[in-house]
Amino acid sequence: MTNDERIQDTLEHCRKIAEKNRLIEGLVEWELDSMGMDELTSFYFNAKIEQYKNNPKDLEDMLEYRKQYEDTEIVLRQDYLKNVGVSNE
Repeated sequence: MTNDERIQDTLEHCRKIAEKNRLIEGLVEWELDSMGMDELTSFYFNAKIEQYKNNPKDLEDMLEYRKQYEDTEIVLRQDYLKNVGVSNE
């Protein structure tokens, strides 16, 4: 196989992947458009539970992220209260 043939094979492979990705994105957009908020919430809830059960690293990472977020939120709230002259005690 020549270099040109390998390049053409690689480009064709990339085109197939891009087409599949467009197809998947279109399907997901259709699913989201056809679902109500309750269905989306339920789907998301169940998907995240499965993700964290099946991927302990994802769970660990998200718990750490939540802790950092909450710690930052507390500091920002205290700074805000101080700036508007409200005692936090």
